[in-house]
Order: sequence, then structure tokens, then C-alpha cells
Amino acid sequence: MFSKVLGFFSKKIAGNGEETLPPEAPQTTAAPTATAEAIPSARLAATAEELCELSDGVTHEDLRDHLTKLYRRHNRAASSLDPELRSEAERMLDAIVEVRHTYLE
Repeated sequence: MFSKVLGFFSKKIAGNGEETLPPEAPQTTAAPTATAEAIPSARLAATAEELCELSDGVTHEDLRDHLTKLYRRHNRAASSLDPELRSEAERMLDAIVEVRHTYLE
């Protein structure tokens, strides 16, 4: 079994005596779309209230519950190995703290 697996990665000799490598999968690189680039830049300029998706007329209890859910979600992401995810989570945690101080204290 291992010989089949390892044989896939090894060099093969063609009928004319030349070494050939196994065919590689075609690499496709998708060009980034305008919407994919617009979302992060829009989130960079957003206020803490926009990041936390606050709506008008929310009670203090509902706001506290909403912020608690957001905190749980982004606190887990703050320990991610992905640097982009980690930095976004840290921005969200800062926004959550700002909203808590503004509206709940």
C-alpha cells in the first residue's frame, strides 16, 4: 500500500529513458473581487456601534445579552492562529468594551 502512495510522488522513467515527474494539479488563482476588498475597508471605518450591530430601542437587558454573545464569539477567535482573524477579534472586543462603557455604565 505504501509503495503505491510513495510511487505517486516518485520520478517515473519514460520509454525513451528520460525522467518524468507526475503531473501537477493546475493552479488557479482567483482575482480578488471588489466586494471582497470593500468589506474589510468598510469595517475598518465603522464605529463601535456599527461593529456591534446595535439597533434603536433596545433595552439594557437585551443589549447586555447581545454584547455577551458577541464577546463569547470573538473572545474565542482572539486566540486563533490566523493573524487576520485574531486582529479582527481584537477590534471587536475593543468595540464591545467601548459600547458597554457608553451604554451600560
